[in-house]
Amino acid sequence: MGKIEVEHGLKNAPQQIYKIAAEAEGDYKAGVKVRSRVTTPENNTYRVQVKLEPGYTATKPHLDLHDFMLTAVELVKAHIESHRHQDFLIELVENSGLPRSRAAQGLTW
Repeated sequence: MGKIEVEHGLKNAPQQIYKIAAEAEGDYKAGVKVRSRVTTPENNTYRVQVKLEPGYTATKPHLDLHDFMLTAVELVKAHIESHRHQDFLIELVENSGLPRSRAAQGLTW
């Protein structure tokens, strides 16, 4: 399992810093699940789970878990920019890289 912590300043308000703590599990054959906890500048938290499905990861055998986690963190940053600060699920299903996303209910971690 890999872990990473990064900060992200909004593009329109770079002084507003969001903290992202992410951890990943899986591999390119089985797919990767990245769980992120986002802390807002107001010190509220919400979660974003990114699922990189095998249809996406299997086409990238040269990437390791850390690379997939960095990909997921970039999706979390894009989600932060959307100003929808609630639990969310993002899925990359196919090699196109186009994500499906929806509000997540009942995330259990």
